Amino acid sequence: MHVCCAWYHAARRALDRSSELLLRSREDLRIHADRLVATRKTGYNRRFRQMFVDDNPREPFAHVWPILIPGSYLQDLLELKLSGIDWTTTNPHNTFDICLSFYSGITILSITHCSFRTGRELRRITNALGRLTSLSLSNITLQYPEPLSSHVSARCELLHRISLTALDSLSSSNDVLGRGEAVSRAALRHTLATYSSVFSLGVDLSYFPSVLHLLRYLAHFPRLDSLRLSGDVDPDVEIGPTDADSPHTEYTLTRRLSSFALQEVAETPALQLLRLLSTPGARSSLHNLTLGLQFRPSAELLLYLTRLLHLCGRSLKRFWWEVDGDSRIIPPLTANASLKDLVISLNHVPPRLRTIQNIFKTVLSDITSTRLGLLYLNINLDVPEPLQAAIEETFEGADASDSISAFHSILSRSVFDELPTVGYETGYETGVHITVSCNTEDLPSDIEALKPAFISAIKPHVLALFSPWLDRGVLCLWLRPDPHGEGRITRAPTAEKAALDDALVSEDVPKEVGANGNGEST
Repeated sequence: MHVCCAWYHAARRALDRSSELLLRSREDLRIHADRLVATRKTGYNRRFRQMFVDDNPREPFAHVWPILIPGSYLQDLLELKLSGIDWTTTNPHNTFDICLSFYSGITILSITHCSFRTGRELRRITNALGRLTSLSLSNITLQYPEPLSSHVSARCELLHRISLTALDSLSSSNDVLGRGEAVSRAALRHTLATYSSVFSLGVDLSYFPSVLHLLRYLAHFPRLDSLRLSGDVDPDVEIGPTDADSPHTEYTLTRRLSSFALQEVAETPALQLLRLLSTPGARSSLHNLTLGLQFRPSAELLLYLTRLLHLCGRSLKRFWWEVDGDSRIIPPLTANASLKDLVISLNHVPPRLRTIQNIFKTVLSDITSTRLGLLYLNINLDVPEPLQAAIEETFEGADASDSISAFHSILSRSVFDELPTVGYETGYETGVHITVSCNTEDLPSDIEALKPAFISAIKPHVLALFSPWLDRGVLCLWLRPDPHGEGRITRAPTAEKAALDDALVSEDVPKEVGANGNGEST
């Protein structure tokens, strides 16, 4: 095969500018080792910031790469990614960890899809990187558990962040050699428990047999300040509604956590955790609360969340709430008078103008913070097959001036006087950002065609509702799919443009979906 010389040299210059060094084979290792040796006294070596070592199971090379590429050749390297290592079949070189220690600038380490015999082999890597501050593990298997006597303290005093994500099903060979997935998960838990310097921990709940087991495990991290949980766990029958005053409350963490996040967690563990965090009489120092749940919360879960928000009070600075539902599942925020960032994202919302307006009203009426710098409100509409009926109902009361006037009074409250204009301040997004969009699922063509018609139907009313904030420049509004192709809206429309939009609405909406359903234009 012949390659154009012009293309080759242009591509080589582009690749040479990359800040990531990729090793996927023994050949890659040999080529890069030779080149780095030849260029060690030039600026070529100093541009690399990340290194990705993806071991080849047929011709493994990761067990010797730090020997062939000394860390002194890559002094500005900050991040290391390891993948595909299997030290259950290949032994690392005797000087592996010694040579790895010369990569003294690395602070971030990611290890994915790797297998080790015990946690000692994993610690050989982490302990060799003396300046390591962040460790991310995904799909790691450990064949054998270590006896408790071998749990010496890890030598990573600067390691402050650990992320442990979900474990895929093990292969049949690992199931035989490692005595199953449960052994691997327990061994990995024990290995990570040695890093007592960690103050930010993110784990998948599937690594734990119960919520109570998780809470007891967290005692290994006395400096823990930030906790992120995801995934699912078996129901914990040991914790019940009457256990609020039991010894388990020492694990509620409300007095030492400043950041807590639940994302893609099933309702049962979410309910248990919120119940413990909102223990009566407890004090909360949470500054950051993130709850991204993929279900419609029950009344009981909302009750415990309301208690927790009340406990947080003025200490809460950031709140993220993403769930399925409408205005009835929005918790009250009246006690959180120091909020700076607020994100409300509602999925599977019925496509009704009244429902959308109630969400606007519920969220904005409850805000009591005068420090709000960023507000995101995302409404993702569920598009049912009878969307035509929704469009018909949308027109009813669309010109109700009294409801628009009442809503303007909400926007004019003094708590919103200091809202910043939409934009960026030193890279930080500011202002109010509201999105109303139809879901992106593939639907029959006749239903898909009605999505723009529905947005056209609600657009004049939404613009009328938020005209005060659009005039002030504090709002960025997205309506999707917008048949007029406007994209984001940051200014109120002029009278001429509003009249044109009204005309376009009547043209875009099919005759049979008029306000009265008799084919008359609205």
